[in-house]
Amino acid sequence: MKLIPVFSLILGTCIFHACNQKIVNNMNIDNIDLIEYRFRDSSTPPQYHRSYLIRATEEKVEFKIDVYGTILVDTVFGIEASRFQQLKSKAEMLDPPGEKITEAATGTKSYRISLLEKGKENYQLYWDSLQSVGKETDDFKEEIKSLIPEMGQLLSTPMKNRK
Repeated sequence: MKLIPVFSLILGTCIFHACNQKIVNNMNIDNIDLIEYRFRDSSTPPQYHRSYLIRATEEKVEFKIDVYGTILVDTVFGIEASRFQQLKSKAEMLDPPGEKITEAATGTKSYRISLLEKGKENYQLYWDSLQSVGKETDDFKEEIKSLIPEMGQLLSTPMKNRK
């Protein structure tokens, strides 16, 4: 009978710590070490087409722009660790993972948010421009894009003439 108070204390401590962790879609937010945002555009003619990938960690933000696989921009920016922590906190409010794709649609834009832990993708939300996501997810997308200084200027990088 003396074991019941000890067991209750141990159980209570475990519940407290489990409840104190930030869990999103069965993933502990605190363990996220990479946030990816991918944008693909099929809504413009090829010469204006720009797709890009933003990869953010606690130390850096990588930014790549491509046109049908041809890399136009490949650069790295610094980031404050606190800013990455803020992004992780905002990830708690993302829409549930999955796909929101309009079947047989062409000429659309697509978006993907991925949260990774040690190289393993633990969350992915993929949607096209004919579908909608919640305000928090849209705000999260805009917050990731704000990590790239002068993004508009970078997106207007011209294609090099190909022979």
